[in-house]
Order: sequence, then structure tokens, then C-alpha cells
Amino acid sequence: DLNGDGRDEALVSLYSGLFCGSGGCALYIYTPAGASWREVAELTIVNAPVRAKACQCMCRGSSPGT
Repeated sequence: DLNGDGRDEALVSLYSGLFCGSGGCALYIYTPAGASWREVAELTIVNAPVRAKACQCMCRGSSPGT
């Protein structure tokens, strides 16, 4: 759960000549949207492994630490 909404996001890495360049490969982040998924981010220069770190941040519309 990357955004604290209680639902897990999906990180999708694509490794092929179509999605990779000299700096790395593409990584897409999707969030649940009803019975489907919605793309929320496209990162184009990513190298494996990808790690997520728990942190406190201030997001739009939230209070500090949430």
C-alpha cells in the first residue's frame, strides 16, 4: 500500500528493447479502480531491484504524518 488507502498498488516492470534504454527500463504503478486498475505513474529510467521505504509525508489534502 503506497498511498495509505488500505489497498495494495501494483508495480509493473517491463524488460524488453521496447521499454528499456541506456538508463534503465520502464516501471508503471497502478492502483485499484473498482473491478479494474488505473495507472498512476510511469517511471521511464528504473533499474532493478525496486524497493519501497515506509515514510511519513504530507500529501495533498492530508495532515502531516498521514
